[in-house]
Amino acid sequence: KADHVELLHVAMPTASEVTKLQESKHKEEALRDVERRLLPLCTLSPTRIKVMKFALTYESTREVLMQRCKVLRDAADEARNSPQFRDLLAIILEAGNYINGDPGAKQERVRAFSIESLQSLANFKVGCISCMHFLCITMRASDTKFLSCLEKSLKDVRQAAKEKFCMLRSEVESFMGEVNF
Repeated sequence: KADHVELLHVAMPTASEVTKLQESKHKEEALRDVERRLLPLCTLSPTRIKVMKFALTYESTREVLMQRCKVLRDAADEARNSPQFRDLLAIILEAGNYINGDPGAKQERVRAFSIESLQSLANFKVGCISCMHFLCITMRASDTKFLSCLEKSLKDVRQAAKEKFCMLRSEVESFMGEVNF
């Protein structure tokens, strides 16, 4: 149905065509078949068509946006509440302090790092083993179920990682703009 309304929107006569058609309305027999078929569209406003289209797509658009937001919220909750993820981040912090620090120096240790810096763990290598490999082997050695528990505790993160947050925000703002129309 929304596609039909979109076609209607595309078929709408322009303002100048509406004026000409309404001037010739009383001479309907002089109009071509196509012009006669456009006459009823002259009384519709573009605003009304926009409202009709929005009414037909509102529920499905809202559901899709809400589901996408829910996946992000659930993934954030999982990351915040996963003990395995917290343990992994603690080990990564320790490794970072060891790699970047001087073991003999009494300097302040780093207490946090940006998530973006995790990519460097895969790039930092000693021989053919990356720091990421070493950390995975270490975590697995301390708890054979660590990886499966980590994966279970972050079940929505993979789907959420596919989401482009800026694009979702833009779509939600656009939707809200239409709602507030």
